[in-house]
Amino acid sequence: EQFEQAIRQISPEITVSWIPEIACIHLDLPASVDKEELISHESIRPFISAKGNLPDISAPQNPLNSIDLNNVSIDAAGDSRFRSQLTDEELFDAMAWHVDEITDHRMSLDIAKGDGARIALIDSGVDTEHPILKGKINMEDSCSYVTDEAGIADHYGHGTGVAGILAQVAPQAEITVYKVIGEETGDSDWTIRAVIQAANDGNHIINMSLGTYKCEDVESELLTIEAFQRAIAYAETKNCIVVASAGNKS
Repeated sequence: EQFEQAIRQISPEITVSWIPEIACIHLDLPASVDKEELISHESIRPFISAKGNLPDISAPQNPLNSIDLNNVSIDAAGDSRFRSQLTDEELFDAMAWHVDEITDHRMSLDIAKGDGARIALIDSGVDTEHPILKGKINMEDSCSYVTDEAGIADHYGHGTGVAGILAQVAPQAEITVYKVIGEETGDSDWTIRAVIQAANDGNHIINMSLGTYKCEDVESELLTIEAFQRAIAYAETKNCIVVASAGNKS
């Protein structure tokens, strides 16, 4: 509150938002305000421990909706029939090598199927009408952080693919969707907010199959690391298991 008051005295045109759980403050500056002059101002400087620009968030460049299923090799999945001979459900199952890998050829599904588990999916949204996902999405808590995209509809395809994997491995789990990637890009600020909200909503697992671009300067790199570390630490205080991708480029 003291910081915001100091900002208002410098320029009422600055937009201030904050994430109180990790003491992170986000400023949108008008063209008339110089960033370096602002953060070095005597009334602002005492509040700052790290500063910089948070980078964009990205998902893999080949989303699920870019794949032509007619050209998929079914032989590799152990089914010698042509694509035209398979129903959508049979094709979906035939390609699910990851399920066999994770569930020891589905033996673990005889023990547990995720009943009672709550999984937060922080991604590009989801196709709620997909037959595999019907009845598995917590619509009450699901939300979008993407500017100008209020709903959780997936315009990219990646989030739906990840949700499908979650539904196959833990078919009885409840999935809550936090949309942080739009049609083209995402935002670290949205993602950090989603992690904290997912923890506050009582999810047991937070899944983030996404990553950031490299920061343009060292200050921003340190800020980004610090902000995400604080968000993850906060989620862990709420007994969340946080899972993130290691990337697809070795």
